[in-house]
Amino acid sequence: MSQLSIFSSSPPEQLKLSEGDIQELHTRLMEVSLHGLDDKRAGDGTKEDVLSWVNEGGIRPFSFDACCIFAGVDPEKTREAIEHLVRRVEER
Repeated sequence: MSQLSIFSSSPPEQLKLSEGDIQELHTRLMEVSLHGLDDKRAGDGTKEDVLSWVNEGGIRPFSFDACCIFAGVDPEKTREAIEHLVRRVEER
């Protein structure tokens, strides 16, 4: 019986992701994160984490900017829209 080593040089075939899978992961991460900003059940720490992620800037795997690009939206315009949304939510 062979064992899977976490230090192997390449992932097993069943763990490889297609371009579409990677795009979907980025898009879903953005959707779920942003829904948390308007979710009354989400704690302040969660909202702070999301806003920190949004305002971080830069292109890295799963950064806000990367997620926006994969979702086909402009990161700066989306960031501005989120800031507007946050102000409206805080006024409630």
